[in-house]
Amino acid sequence: MTNNQDKPLGEILTLAEAAAKLKIGTRALIAAAGRAKRGSRFGREWRFTEADLAAIMEAMRVEPSRHHGSLPSLSTSDASAKLQALATARLQKRLESRRRRG
Repeated sequence: MTNNQDKPLGEILTLAEAAAKLKIGTRALIAAAGRAKRGSRFGREWRFTEADLAAIMEAMRVEPSRHHGSLPSLSTSDASAKLQALATARLQKRLESRRRRG
């Protein structure tokens, strides 16, 4: 059985360095670290190891939606035709209300 104390920490990064490495903002990293329960905080300062960053990235991973592709999709021409029909209906309503007034 290996003890965690036997493993070297490797490079320790500040909050700004870790956020830059993950290409996310510092606030997003703090939130993700809290959800993943990773990183170390000393007063107001945060520190992260490479293992912390890997665990945070894994926790941030999003599974693909099961419903993707099951929703009906319109082709571009169908969508364009529906938008055109809506615009025409709105225009006809405006013209009818103007005729009634005038």
